[in-house]
Amino acid sequence: MAASVAAIVALPYAAYQVRQARINASATAAATIFSNIKLRIDEVAAHDSEQGLYEATCGLLNEIEFSCSLYLDSQLGGHTGKIATEFIKDILASIERNDKLLGCTVRAIHKPHTFECIKQFCRKHKNDWKPLNAA
Repeated sequence: MAASVAAIVALPYAAYQVRQARINASATAAATIFSNIKLRIDEVAAHDSEQGLYEATCGLLNEIEFSCSLYLDSQLGGHTGKIATEFIKDILASIERNDKLLGCTVRAIHKPHTFECIKQFCRKHKNDWKPLNAA
């Protein structure tokens, strides 16, 4: 009987701990996303040459690919997950509106599965990035 009571009391506590761990993991993932993408955006802004812009854009796209994989793996949750998801959407929308960056994006796709996580993310939010979905 005492064991049953202890199990009943422990179950909500275990659920709380799991929730807290997920929130902490999401916050860490979101911080990584913000930091790494900001660095890549700074690199894109620093390049004037076409080749330099292409290479910096590829770096940015790889960082976004990783961020989208975190999203697709359900690693982004709670408020930090919402903020990180909106951040990814904003960056993708910015790429879509910039003809040079969009051209670099199309050029960077060498195989059908290149940037597959970005494509899946865009399909989930299909109203926002039709040109990137088509690429």
